Amino acid sequence: MTRLLFLVGLVLTGVLVPVACSDDDGSGSSGDSDPAEVVQGYVAAYNAQDIDAVMAFFAEDAVIIEGAERFEGGEAIRAGELDKFEVHAPGGDAYSISNLVVTNNTVTWDHLFKGTAHTCVGTGDEAVVEDGRIVLWTFASFTCD
Repeated sequence: MTRLLFLVGLVLTGVLVPVACSDDDGSGSSGDSDPAEVVQGYVAAYNAQDIDAVMAFFAEDAVIIEGAERFEGGEAIRAGELDKFEVHAPGGDAYSISNLVVTNNTVTWDHLFKGTAHTCVGTGDEAVVEDGRIVLWTFASFTCD
């Protein structure tokens, strides 16, 4: 019922964000999810600034390594993502990706973050996807103006 209400809410607000699908066991993951679709779904959820949809793309024990910062586990990742919402331009295109390459369960790409105070360009970002969820995300190299 909760999932139905969430999807109805997305349709009514005009935001359709791909979310991780549940297996029959109700775990919220899909063992056959395409890693590229997981990353692209995250981008859509991020640009919608929907923290619950964003978090649906991460495993509970996921790790994000962003330069010297490390966000470990769902609570830390949620806080970090909410902080990013504050500095990146809302409106559907704050975060864009290019040069997406998938090798087994690993996805690499380049990114552009448009912010309210700065713009950041990154190359060689990498995410490891298991069971339809991101378990490790590393920002390889980025510069901000």
